[in-house]
Amino acid sequence: MTMCAAAVCANAQGAKDAETVQEEKSPLSLNGGLDVRLRYDWYDNLPNGNGSRNGQVSHPYVDYMRLRTRLWGSAYYGDVGIYARLADEFREYRNYKPSHNYNTFPDQLFVDNLYLDVNNLFDLVSIRIGRQDMKYGAGRVIADGTPADGSRSAYFDAVKMSFKVTDKTTGDLFASYTKDTDKFFTVGDADGSQYNITSYDGATGGADRIDDLEEWGLGTYWTMKEIDSVPMEFYLIYKGESRWYKGGKDAGNKIPGRNYATAGIRVTPKFTGDLKGDFEAAYQFGRTDSDSSRNIDAQDINAFMLYGGLTYTANSLDALKPYGTLAMLYLSGDDKHSAYDHTGGPKKGATGWNPVYGRYTYIGELPVKMYGSSYRWSNLLWPHAEAGFQFNVFDRKNAIKIQTGPMFADKDDRSGAPADNDSLYRGWYTQASYECTFVKEIVNKRGSIKGRLLAEHMTYGDYYYQSDRPDNGYFLRAEIAMTF
Repeated sequence: MTMCAAAVCANAQGAKDAETVQEEKSPLSLNGGLDVRLRYDWYDNLPNGNGSRNGQVSHPYVDYMRLRTRLWGSAYYGDVGIYARLADEFREYRNYKPSHNYNTFPDQLFVDNLYLDVNNLFDLVSIRIGRQDMKYGAGRVIADGTPADGSRSAYFDAVKMSFKVTDKTTGDLFASYTKDTDKFFTVGDADGSQYNITSYDGATGGADRIDDLEEWGLGTYWTMKEIDSVPMEFYLIYKGESRWYKGGKDAGNKIPGRNYATAGIRVTPKFTGDLKGDFEAAYQFGRTDSDSSRNIDAQDINAFMLYGGLTYTANSLDALKPYGTLAMLYLSGDDKHSAYDHTGGPKKGATGWNPVYGRYTYIGELPVKMYGSSYRWSNLLWPHAEAGFQFNVFDRKNAIKIQTGPMFADKDDRSGAPADNDSLYRGWYTQASYECTFVKEIVNKRGSIKGRLLAEHMTYGDYYYQSDRPDNGYFLRAEIAMTF
């Protein structure tokens, strides 16, 4: 009887061990998914560069829809793996017809991400090689590697090494290179045009419109949380920008290139459980290229970015978590004799902040058009306040936010302004947004359907001196984003 019981126990233990082996996780991991984003945009009377205002005379307003789809997949075997993502974005223009079929259906299927990961080498470093997204800190300096194609992509062609020194200290080293166009990893083309993904002036479509701007960079970004109440971030980035054609090759003259470094620090102290801060400072230095044919000497670069903000969140009101922020952003400016796209005559130094890899709409859709189509945040003083709260509807998160404040130029970079107009007041900018989750955890506890409404308004100041233009600009967006 005892032998029988022992045999039964042995068989039971053997079955349990076999079950445990079967339940052990395989080193091979396969994954994939799809995301779809539909946007409807409407705007009227955008501001423009050089102190002018775009009154949209032939089109009193502009509206269009854009649809971006991305299909991704990954295959990892232990610490080594490959990630790939294909994407497409096209627009359906309504009260506006661009000069070419840029961005219209079916547009291009392109490789948005494609990289190799080798993780946990010596339990110290991980390496990522290939096309990848990178965003650090608040995104004021590093967020978008392909700014000129708008919301279509944000990738970097880069090699990145990530170090884990301690559980609370990590750092990245990266090297990136970006051509003016990406024609090798695309399928299809609406009208033979190419995306000018690095452009400073928005020139797009056709070989004669490509501006030949190439960018390369070396950088390091470190995050230290050794002091829990005072997290810190440090970065140093060296970037080169080649000479480029303003308005494309058919426009003729090239703008001098530049080589410069950006050194910065960001501190996000936690003063209490409800009060926290965000402080960032960066300095840029280097040289612009010279051009003897147009009497342009090389110039020293000397520019600054400062941000400071305090946020109070009423965490005790857990159902709403209302918060308020008071903040100031300062970006040093060029005057009209030292503008970044100055094409002739002597210059007086380059003092305007260059956002490095931060040319995207991180403040808003209306104010970024103060710089034409360059997305080059610069020459700006912006004290502002923000308030918001969140609430749940059927266990679905909803959030409301409003942000407002006056905007000023640091220096007068206008050409042709009236002699009696020395105002630096750009105008009063306000943004309001509402975000909600319609559906979450669609399949296997993943996937969602979310919505967003965004409204922006800007009352223009005397810095925009053209008296025959409307005094107010507007922007509206409705968005649905789905992930599967």
